[in-house]
Amino acid sequence: MLADTLAERTLREANLVPKDAIAAIIADAKKQQEPLARFVVERKIVTEAQLYAAAAATVGMAFADVQPRTIDRSILELVPAPLAAHRRAIAYDATPTTIRVAIEDPDDIETIELLQRATGREVIPALTTPTAIGDALHLYRADVESAVEELTRLSVQPESLPEEQEPADLHRLAEDVPVVRI
Repeated sequence: MLADTLAERTLREANLVPKDAIAAIIADAKKQQEPLARFVVERKIVTEAQLYAAAAATVGMAFADVQPRTIDRSILELVPAPLAAHRRAIAYDATPTTIRVAIEDPDDIETIELLQRATGREVIPALTTPTAIGDALHLYRADVESAVEELTRLSVQPESLPEEQEPADLHRLAEDVPVVRI
Protein backbone atom coordinates (compact mmCIF):
# COMPACT_ATOMS: atom_id res chain seq x y z
CA MET A 1 0.00 0.00 0.00
CA LEU A 2 1.25 3.45 -0.84
CA ALA A 3 2.18 5.70 2.04
CA ASP A 4 -0.26 8.55 2.57
CA THR A 5 2.41 11.14 1.73
CA LEU A 6 3.12 9.50 -1.64
CA ALA A 7 -0.58 8.99 -2.38
CA GLU A 8 -1.26 12.67 -1.66
CA ARG A 9 1.72 13.79 -3.72
CA THR A 10 0.57 11.55 -6.58
CA LEU A 11 -2.99 12.88 -6.49
CA ARG A 12 -1.66 16.44 -6.62
CA GLU A 13 1.08 16.03 -9.24
CA ALA A 14 -0.74 13.69 -11.59
CA ASN A 15 -3.96 15.71 -11.55
CA LEU A 16 -5.97 12.55 -10.88
CA VAL A 17 -8.63 14.56 -9.03
CA PRO A 18 -9.56 18.23 -9.13
CA LYS A 19 -7.19 20.34 -7.03
CA ASP A 20 -10.02 21.78 -4.94
CA ALA A 21 -11.25 18.25 -4.02
CA ILE A 22 -7.92 16.92 -2.69
CA ALA A 23 -8.16 18.54 0.74
CA ALA A 24 -11.68 17.16 1.27
CA ILE A 25 -10.62 13.67 0.16
CA ILE A 26 -7.64 13.69 2.54
CA ALA A 27 -9.84 14.90 5.41
CA ASP A 28 -12.43 12.20 4.72
CA ALA A 29 -9.76 9.49 4.62
CA LYS A 30 -8.35 10.68 7.96
CA LYS A 31 -11.83 10.84 9.45
CA GLN A 32 -12.45 7.25 8.34
CA GLN A 33 -8.96 6.29 9.64
CA GLU A 34 -8.21 4.69 6.32
CA PRO A 35 -5.02 4.90 4.24
CA LEU A 36 -5.48 7.50 1.51
CA ALA A 37 -4.64 5.09 -1.33
CA ARG A 38 -7.23 2.56 -0.18
CA PHE A 39 -9.78 5.32 0.41
CA VAL A 40 -9.59 6.76 -3.12
CA VAL A 41 -9.62 3.32 -4.76
CA GLU A 42 -12.49 1.87 -2.71
CA ARG A 43 -14.62 4.94 -3.36
CA LYS A 44 -13.79 4.71 -7.07
CA ILE A 45 -12.29 8.20 -7.14
CA VAL A 46 -9.45 6.67 -9.18
CA THR A 47 -8.70 3.12 -10.21
CA GLU A 48 -5.95 1.20 -8.48
CA ALA A 49 -3.98 0.96 -11.74
CA GLN A 50 -4.30 4.73 -12.36
CA LEU A 51 -3.09 5.54 -8.85
CA TYR A 52 -0.13 3.16 -8.88
CA ALA A 53 0.93 4.05 -12.44
CA ALA A 54 0.85 7.74 -11.50
CA ALA A 55 2.74 7.01 -8.26
CA ALA A 56 5.42 5.17 -10.26
CA ALA A 57 5.79 8.20 -12.53
CA THR A 58 5.87 10.49 -9.49
CA VAL A 59 8.84 8.65 -7.95
CA GLY A 60 10.56 7.98 -11.30
CA MET A 61 10.01 4.24 -11.29
CA ALA A 62 8.58 1.95 -13.95
CA PHE A 63 5.04 0.62 -13.59
CA ALA A 64 4.46 -3.07 -14.30
CA ASP A 65 0.97 -4.18 -15.21
CA VAL A 66 1.68 -7.72 -14.06
CA GLN A 67 -0.72 -10.31 -15.40
CA PRO A 68 -0.15 -13.59 -13.53
CA ARG A 69 -1.05 -15.77 -16.50
CA THR A 70 1.80 -14.25 -18.53
CA ILE A 71 4.54 -14.89 -15.95
CA ASP A 72 6.80 -17.79 -16.85
CA ARG A 73 6.96 -20.35 -14.04
CA SER A 74 10.79 -20.50 -14.07
CA ILE A 75 10.99 -16.72 -13.64
CA LEU A 76 8.36 -16.65 -10.89
CA GLU A 77 10.31 -19.26 -8.91
CA LEU A 78 13.44 -17.09 -8.87
CA VAL A 79 11.86 -15.47 -5.81
CA PRO A 80 10.90 -18.21 -3.32
CA ALA A 81 7.21 -18.25 -2.33
CA PRO A 82 7.72 -17.33 1.35
CA LEU A 83 9.91 -14.37 0.40
CA ALA A 84 7.46 -13.25 -2.31
CA ALA A 85 4.52 -13.42 0.09
CA HIS A 86 6.29 -11.73 3.00
CA ARG A 87 7.89 -8.96 0.93
CA ARG A 88 5.06 -8.75 -1.63
CA ALA A 89 7.50 -8.92 -4.53
CA ILE A 90 6.94 -10.89 -7.74
CA ALA A 91 9.58 -11.71 -10.36
CA TYR A 92 8.09 -11.20 -13.82
CA ASP A 93 11.09 -11.03 -16.18
CA ALA A 94 14.75 -12.03 -16.02
CA THR A 95 18.02 -12.23 -17.90
CA PRO A 96 21.11 -14.10 -16.74
CA THR A 97 22.29 -10.97 -14.88
CA THR A 98 19.07 -9.12 -13.98
CA ILE A 99 15.66 -9.79 -12.56
CA ARG A 100 12.64 -7.51 -12.93
CA VAL A 101 10.52 -7.49 -9.80
CA ALA A 102 7.09 -5.99 -9.28
CA ILE A 103 6.63 -4.47 -5.82
CA GLU A 104 3.87 -2.43 -4.22
CA ASP A 105 6.02 -0.15 -2.07
CA PRO A 106 8.50 2.02 -3.95
CA ASP A 107 10.32 2.91 -0.73
CA ASP A 108 11.14 -0.71 0.16
CA ILE A 109 14.89 -0.61 -0.47
CA GLU A 110 15.42 -3.45 2.01
CA THR A 111 13.42 -5.87 -0.15
CA ILE A 112 15.36 -4.90 -3.27
CA GLU A 113 18.67 -5.52 -1.51
CA LEU A 114 17.43 -8.80 -0.05
CA LEU A 115 16.35 -9.99 -3.50
CA GLN A 116 19.74 -9.06 -4.96
CA ARG A 117 21.46 -11.20 -2.32
CA ALA A 118 18.97 -14.06 -2.72
CA THR A 119 19.11 -14.21 -6.52
CA GLY A 120 22.64 -13.00 -7.20
CA ARG A 121 21.23 -10.72 -9.91
CA GLU A 122 20.71 -7.01 -10.28
CA VAL A 123 17.12 -6.24 -9.27
CA ILE A 124 15.16 -3.82 -11.43
CA PRO A 125 12.07 -2.86 -9.41
CA ALA A 126 8.78 -1.72 -10.87
CA LEU A 127 5.70 -0.58 -9.02
CA THR A 128 2.50 -2.58 -9.37
CA THR A 129 -0.87 -2.78 -7.67
CA PRO A 130 -1.59 -4.79 -4.50
CA THR A 131 -4.24 -6.68 -6.48
CA ALA A 132 -1.69 -7.74 -9.10
CA ILE A 133 0.68 -8.92 -6.35
CA GLY A 134 -2.12 -10.90 -4.70
CA ASP A 135 -3.15 -12.49 -7.99
CA ALA A 136 0.45 -13.48 -8.74
CA LEU A 137 0.88 -14.95 -5.27
CA HIS A 138 -2.00 -17.30 -6.13
CA LEU A 139 0.31 -18.89 -8.72
CA TYR A 140 2.48 -20.15 -5.86
CA ARG A 141 -0.58 -21.49 -4.04
CA ALA A 142 -1.94 -23.11 -7.19
CA ASP A 143 1.38 -24.92 -7.60
CA VAL A 144 1.18 -26.26 -4.04
CA GLU A 145 -2.45 -27.29 -4.51
CA SER A 146 -1.66 -29.16 -7.73
CA ALA A 147 1.25 -30.93 -6.02
CA VAL A 148 -1.03 -32.03 -3.18
CA GLU A 149 -3.61 -33.29 -5.67
CA GLU A 150 -0.91 -35.21 -7.55
CA LEU A 151 0.38 -36.79 -4.35
CA THR A 152 -3.14 -37.72 -3.36
CA ARG A 153 -3.75 -39.28 -6.74
CA LEU A 154 -0.52 -41.26 -6.58
CA SER A 155 -0.85 -42.32 -2.96
CA VAL A 156 -1.54 -45.91 -2.10
CA GLN A 157 -5.17 -46.62 -1.47
CA PRO A 158 -5.82 -47.69 2.12
CA GLU A 159 -6.40 -51.38 2.62
CA SER A 160 -9.98 -52.30 3.10
CA LEU A 161 -10.93 -52.58 6.74
CA PRO A 162 -11.96 -55.97 8.03
CA GLU A 163 -15.63 -56.66 8.40
CA GLU A 164 -17.13 -56.12 11.78
CA GLN A 165 -15.68 -58.49 14.40
CA GLU A 166 -17.71 -60.82 16.57
CA PRO A 167 -17.55 -59.99 20.31
CA ALA A 168 -15.88 -63.35 21.04
CA ASP A 169 -13.12 -62.60 18.53
CA LEU A 170 -12.54 -59.17 20.06
CA HIS A 171 -12.35 -60.71 23.54
CA ARG A 172 -9.75 -63.27 22.37
CA LEU A 173 -7.69 -60.52 20.66
CA ALA A 174 -7.80 -58.40 23.82
CA GLU A 175 -6.40 -61.31 25.88
CA ASP A 176 -3.35 -61.48 23.62
CA VAL A 177 -2.49 -57.80 24.16
CA PRO A 178 0.41 -57.42 26.63
CA VAL A 179 -0.28 -55.52 29.83
CA VAL A 180 2.31 -53.28 31.40
CA ARG A 181 2.00 -52.76 35.14
CA ILE A 182 3.71 -49.89 36.84
